[in-house]
Amino acid sequence: MVPLLLLLTAPGHDPLGHQPGPAEYPIPLPSLTAPIPAASTWDRMFPSGHCAGPALQPFQKQPRVCPVAVCACDSEASLPSKSIAWVKEFHTAAHVPYPRYDLSGCPVEGDGLLIYEGMRFAVDQKTGNYDLTFTATVPAMPVLLRLQLTLTSPDGKQEYKLTLPMIRMEPPRDAKPGDPAPRTFHVAHRGYSSLLFDPKQGIPPSQWDRQTATLKATIDNTWVITRTGTARFGTPIAIDDPNR
Repeated sequence: MVPLLLLLTAPGHDPLGHQPGPAEYPIPLPSLTAPIPAASTWDRMFPSGHCAGPALQPFQKQPRVCPVAVCACDSEASLPSKSIAWVKEFHTAAHVPYPRYDLSGCPVEGDGLLIYEGMRFAVDQKTGNYDLTFTATVPAMPVLLRLQLTLTSPDGKQEYKLTLPMIRMEPPRDAKPGDPAPRTFHVAHRGYSSLLFDPKQGIPPSQWDRQTATLKATIDNTWVITRTGTARFGTPIAIDDPNR
């Protein structure tokens, strides 16, 4: 008969000489608090003191884009300014031909965009505003005009450009063929340029001093103004048009 040997050990004592580590005893209990997230990738890539960090981005919001309203014919904005300083007038007409070709590829003369004599460029040096007005006739189709003014100093050493917004002239669909009245338009555009603003105009002449008297606008009535432009004829092709 083999005797049974009952070996009793005290808590925390290993008869083989192995001492339990902190992870073995006591048995870890599940944590009741949420774990702390590790540092973000941005913070680890750019330590403090080397980069502004992810809080400063190139832009915080999308830009605000507002459409420009069409000037009404009966509003004060469409009328010439009351304090006109100087006016430049184009005494010659401008013509943008409508490109057409015959079967052999030779150009065919036809009606295009015609800007009549008398286009006026009026400047108000007190505000820096300018008014450009002209009368034009278009063929029996919509026309999109892109116009640019070039201002050159008397000595020819300085040159600036004023780009006007696109001007669309579209005759009514029920216009009678051969009737020029529905295809003739009066165009008025008001713009602003700091080059046309005279700082001393806002000061009464009685308060002018020696320094004020020397102030003047960059561009005055001695500058030469020329015009260049292109025109697109017809209705643009829609993206969903299968025949484009």
